[in-house]
Amino acid sequence: VALNRTLPRTFLTLLLLAATPAAPAADLLEIYQRAQQNDPTWAAAQANYRASIEKGPQGRSLLLPTVSANANTFRVNQDATSTVIATGVTQSGDYRYDNNGYGVQLSQPLFRVPNFAAYAQGKISVSQAEAELTIARQDLILRTAQAYFGVLSAQDTLEFTRTEKNAIKGQLDLAERNFAVGNGTIVDVHEARARYDLAAAEEV
Repeated sequence: VALNRTLPRTFLTLLLLAATPAAPAADLLEIYQRAQQNDPTWAAAQANYRASIEKGPQGRSLLLPTVSANANTFRVNQDATSTVIATGVTQSGDYRYDNNGYGVQLSQPLFRVPNFAAYAQGKISVSQAEAELTIARQDLILRTAQAYFGVLSAQDTLEFTRTEKNAIKGQLDLAERNFAVGNGTIVDVHEARARYDLAAAEEV
């Protein structure tokens, strides 16, 4: 389990070192922490992990002894009449008493193939669940990093496109002024206008 927790943290550290300057790295870590709380794929992986690790204790319980206990109580009411034949004397009595019983039974199976097979399968299920959770955690880190750096790349591209559009706008203004004073042609204006429209489309 310690390895499962350390490996993704190391991988995340490498991603943070690759992010420069320091501020975007801190933002990436914060986004990853938020993704752990809100990502549905990661939440499903955690739920599957919690369900799978229960197979371990369930399989182990088949190898443990079982104890059963029982208790009972009842009341006896008895009316008895007896006659002594020699003397002819008749005696009668009313008897009432409680009868209580308790029992405890302990059973320990010595060897049952299905139980040992279920125990071994439970251990395998736990190991598989831990591996799947590790993979899901690494996948979350990778998807978070890809999305984060994708946004940074898109922001850089947008900034460059806007700068290029502003430069082309200056060329368009210059072409229009030159055409107005007779130092340029309408073709120059149309070409500058076309480049500007293309830069505006790229910005969108």
